[in-house]
Amino acid sequence: MAIEVRLQRGNLREPEEVEPALRAALPGKYAGMSTTPSEAILYLIDGSTGDDTQLAHDTYTQVVNAIDPKVPPPSEQKRLKRLTHLQTIQTLDFADIKAQIDGISNISQAKTTLTRLARVVWEMLALMDLNQSDMGDE
Repeated sequence: MAIEVRLQRGNLREPEEVEPALRAALPGKYAGMSTTPSEAILYLIDGSTGDDTQLAHDTYTQVVNAIDPKVPPPSEQKRLKRLTHLQTIQTLDFADIKAQIDGISNISQAKTTLTRLARVVWEMLALMDLNQSDMGDE
């Protein structure tokens, strides 16, 4: 049975705002959290000490008090990043890129085309990374 630490939810909008700090502060002891509209319930593994409970409380309070409501929560930040990468990929004209590849006749043109292709690959990898992190493959 896990040890529950019940706290006022405060400014917390989503668990992702505080969980990285809790995992770092309590390695191997922090088991997760759940929320209600007014409460955050932190779960520590059995065998956690009173010091661990206090550290969980202090870490949570410190992080939640530092949340800036003007900054989007992590899920919104991910959504915006995903949208930006997707829009960049969608604006690419692959027929134009192919025509440029077919028309390469010197090193300068090759470098320009390779730079554009590298950008496409980077955008696609960034998008894939965001999608994988949503599936829990972080």
